[in-house]
Amino acid sequence: MTQNQCYEMCKKIAPQFGFDPILILAVCKQESSFGENMRARYEDGYRKTYVEKFSFNIATELLFSFSYGIMQVMGLTLWEMGYFGKAKNAADIANLISVFAISYEEQLTQGCKCLKQKLGKGPIDHALYKYNGSWEYPPLIFAHADKLAADYGLQFDRGSGTSRPLN
Repeated sequence: MTQNQCYEMCKKIAPQFGFDPILILAVCKQESSFGENMRARYEDGYRKTYVEKFSFNIATELLFSFSYGIMQVMGLTLWEMGYFGKAKNAADIANLISVFAISYEEQLTQGCKCLKQKLGKGPIDHALYKYNGSWEYPPLIFAHADKLAADYGLQFDRGSGTSRPLN
C-alpha cells in the first residue's frame, strides 16, 4: 500500500472515530510503514505482562500475544474489543485473524476503535502512550504527523491532534 492509498483510507475511516486522518496515517507510518512491515509481531513482554494472567490455552495465548495489521493492534486488544465475537477455540481465532490480515479497512477501523478507547476524555498524547505503552511513542507519532501533514500542504497541531491547511 502506498502512502497516498493509506491516506485515502484514513480520510474515510479516521473521522468516524473523531480522529484527524493525518494522526492515524502517522500511526500507520510508525507501526507498519503503510503496510510494508505489517507482518504479525510476537510481543513476549506483552504476553508476560497482559496475556498470561488469563487462563487461555497455549494456542490462544500465543495468538493474543502478537500485534497485527497496518496499525499493529494486539490480539488481546482485538479480543477485548469484541472482534472475535463468539469464537470457540484457537482455530476460530486464527481464521478471524486471517480475515483481519487481508483487510486494510478492517485494520484501520479496529486500530481507530482501539485508539478511541484509549483516548477517553484525555489528551491525545496520553491516548498514544496507552496505545503503545511507552512515553517515547507520542513524540514519534507527532514527528511523523508533522512530516506527513507537510506532504499534503497541511500543518499538524500536536496539542489537538488535528491538521489544517497551511496559511
